[in-house]
Amino acid sequence: MSDTMYNTSEKVTVKFALASPFQRIAAYILDMILKWIFIGILIIIMAISGSGLKMLLSKTSAGFNDYFTIGFFVILLLFFFCYNILFEIFMNGQTPGKSILNIRIIMDNGQYVTVYAVIIRNLFRIIDFLPVYYITGIISMFVTKKNQRVGDIVAATIVVCEERIPIPLVEKKIILECVESCDNLGEIIGTSTINAIKSYITGYKYLAKEIKNEVENTLINSIVTKSGITKPVTVDNYNFIASVYNKIFRME
Repeated sequence: MSDTMYNTSEKVTVKFALASPFQRIAAYILDMILKWIFIGILIIIMAISGSGLKMLLSKTSAGFNDYFTIGFFVILLLFFFCYNILFEIFMNGQTPGKSILNIRIIMDNGQYVTVYAVIIRNLFRIIDFLPVYYITGIISMFVTKKNQRVGDIVAATIVVCEERIPIPLVEKKIILECVESCDNLGEIIGTSTINAIKSYITGYKYLAKEIKNEVENTLINSIVTKSGITKPVTVDNYNFIASVYNKIFRME
């Protein structure tokens, strides 16, 4: 498994473990299974209702049957095409198959995947599919440095492994005790630090273990130096940073 890195605005290097082509293929197979399960359920519902398949198979209403059949297959094609796009947008770069295997699409600069990138990478599945059944995409994943298919290269996306790390809850009273007295906290610590805190909070579970402390210490040092807030020894790093995050974005 290979890694890729990017630098945050606080000049901290964040490392991601790239998903292997085999993981991506397995996620694709899982998603295909889920798609066909959904279609099977849809057909069963039609059969149980008694109307769908009767209209589809009826010889007495051939004209309507043709339109119904065409409409059914159009809906089927739209479902297959929109499945990845919709899930990747609303699940922040994941489909059910990717979620099961703990992998996620992100931008190649380490940020969350954008709607535009999701659409582009899925449109280019047509190219990845050529000449038959994703041969181009599979070859591309094995020969590119970041395991990217053509759609990933064009959309500037990568697929990374997601480390399942339980995130501790942020206690509201910690915000009141440690941060609440600083009314202009956002202005004091500045946009650069705020953006770095936001990246840390949203990307916490992706941070490699060996650099997590480095990121946290850099952020805490910046917050303490600029604001004068003292971090209580009884508060862990994540809760302290998250408290500052909550305070800033609650003020907006």
